[in-house]
Amino acid sequence: MLLVRQKGVALILVLVIVAIASVLAASYLSRQQLSIKRAGHQIFTDQSYFYALATEEWAKVILENDFTDGKVDSLDEVWAVSLPFIDIEGGFLSAGLTDLQGRLNINNLFLEGKLNPLARQRIQRLLALHEAPAEMIEAITDWLDNDRDPSGFGGAEDDYYSRLERPYLAPNQPMSGISEMRLLRGMQDKLYQAIAPLLTALPSGVELNVNTASKETLKALNLPDGVIDSVISERESKAFEGATDFVTRLNLNEAEFDKAGLTVGSQYFVLNSVVVIAEVSYAQESLIHRDSKGKCRVLRRWRLPYVQTPDLDTPDDETD
Repeated sequence: MLLVRQKGVALILVLVIVAIASVLAASYLSRQQLSIKRAGHQIFTDQSYFYALATEEWAKVILENDFTDGKVDSLDEVWAVSLPFIDIEGGFLSAGLTDLQGRLNINNLFLEGKLNPLARQRIQRLLALHEAPAEMIEAITDWLDNDRDPSGFGGAEDDYYSRLERPYLAPNQPMSGISEMRLLRGMQDKLYQAIAPLLTALPSGVELNVNTASKETLKALNLPDGVIDSVISERESKAFEGATDFVTRLNLNEAEFDKAGLTVGSQYFVLNSVVVIAEVSYAQESLIHRDSKGKCRVLRRWRLPYVQTPDLDTPDDETD
């Protein structure tokens, strides 16, 4: 009887050891699979990053070649045509350039440290188009100016921002990126999403390109009713060759319309690159500056947190 009990205990012990070994083996296998997946993800991410760098070189060549053809930039030029999704090893990529000078430069609110009334009016009109609070311009002014005194009832300086649940201070200097507007007093996400594509944060004094500005941006220039469509049709037939040409061809009254801050050539562009390899989606934006000699360089780049890509199994064009 004792021998039978000992055999039973031994059998149970063996079963326990086998169970523990099975659990450990499964755990190790799961960890190994996770490590392999992580390593693969990192490899594909690195590969995607280098493909994105390659699109920067493509963009530089396009912009430098465009500069040799003339100093007028418009939407009918090669640089304005996006590179469609093309096949690469293990996936596909796409890239496209956008003229940042087709947007209002928020940092033009101050020129050489002094408030620029014309830029303020244009920005205020753009805000009004999206029903922004009237005092929003005061919050922007305080964010950029070099003092600590609030501007009007809607202004905000350190005294306001330091009392928030997550306190911070007003920088009192030009914005480094338009996303800083999220931090402004009174800024709502819906408003930010609406105006962010129409604004940019470039060095103070960088002008607006009337050949690439959107309809909404053109409305901020206080053009007479009905002229906006004329701007679009005129530049589609032939790009404007200067601010004076812009005024003349539209028959604008120079005494009533201020052409200051307008241009027809651009120096700042943003490159959007999307690379998909295996299950890894990588999106990057690159700020490119083209200097007065036509030479391009990347000022900064940043990875975007979300990528929406087409279905690889779905053909782009469907035929009957």
